[in-house]
Amino acid sequence: MTDTLMKDARNTALAQLTAEIEELRKELNRAVQRNHLNFQAAAVQALSTRLDVLIAEFVGRRKSPAGERSGPFPPQLSAGLSIQAYGSPVVEAYRGSARSLRYRLQDEFRRSGANAMRLLPWGMHLCQFYSGSQDLVDVLVPYFRAGLEHNEFCLWVTCEPFGRVMAREALAQAVPGLEGYLKKGQIEILSSSEWYMRGGAFNADSVIEAWAGKLNQALSRGFDGMRFSGDTGWLEPKDWARFVSYENRVDNVLRRSRMKAICAYRADKCGPRETADVLREHRLAFIKDVDGWRLV
Repeated sequence: MTDTLMKDARNTALAQLTAEIEELRKELNRAVQRNHLNFQAAAVQALSTRLDVLIAEFVGRRKSPAGERSGPFPPQLSAGLSIQAYGSPVVEAYRGSARSLRYRLQDEFRRSGANAMRLLPWGMHLCQFYSGSQDLVDVLVPYFRAGLEHNEFCLWVTCEPFGRVMAREALAQAVPGLEGYLKKGQIEILSSSEWYMRGGAFNADSVIEAWAGKLNQALSRGFDGMRFSGDTGWLEPKDWARFVSYENRVDNVLRRSRMKAICAYRADKCGPRETADVLREHRLAFIKDVDGWRLV
C-alpha cells in the first residue's frame, strides 16, 4: 500500500468523522437546552467514542519537532474543530488518557488477545486482512470469547474454506462451555450464503434489516449488545462497489448501536484500491506483519 493511498484514506475518513462529530455536538447542545438528561448522557458517550477513534487514527500519529510522540489531546484537531467545543464531560474524560485507543488495544492484544477484545467499545467497526485460517483464529476466537464471557450475543458469519465446522472447532478449543452458549442461543455461526446471499444474491437492505433484527432480539433476551464478524471471502469483483456502499451504511448503523463488528477480508483479493476502500470504511484494521498483529 502506498503512502498516498494511506493518506487519501485517512483524509477521507477524517472528513467523515469531523462531520459526524459536529452533528453529535449539535444534538448534545439541543438536548442541553431541552434538559433531556438521558439523551445528553447518550450523546456524550457517542461523542466520546467518536473522539477516541479520531484521536487514535489521526492524532496518535502526530509527532513533535523533537521526534517524540505528542500527547493524545492537542487543543485543535483540525481547522474549525476545537476540542473544547465538545463540552467538559468529554474533555475531562480524555485528558486523563495517556494513550490513544489504537495504542491501548495494540499493546493489550500483544499481551492477551482476549483482554484487548474486552476493551472494544460499542459502535466499533474494525476490519482484518487475513491470509489463512490461523489468521482468523488469532483474532476472531479471542474476540468472540470476550463477548461470550461478557453477556454479549455473538454472530460469526464464516466463509469456506474456514467454514462453520472449523470455526466451531476453533472456538471449542478456547471457550470452556461452548456447547452451553450454543444451546442458549448466545452465539450463532452461519455461512456467508446464509447471511449475505439470502435469495441467491447480495441485497444490502436485507442484510441491514437482519442486523437490526438480531440486535433487537438480543437486547430483548437480556444480552448487553451484539458482537459480529463477517468473512467477505465470497465477494467477487462485480459485487465490490455495492459492498463498499453497504459497509458505509453499516458503519452508520453501528455508530449509535450496541453493536461492534470485525469484517474479515482476504489479503490476496485486495489490491491497492480495495485496501483503501476497506480502510476508509472501518475505524481500525488488524494487519499482520513480521512482528505479529498490529492495529492501523
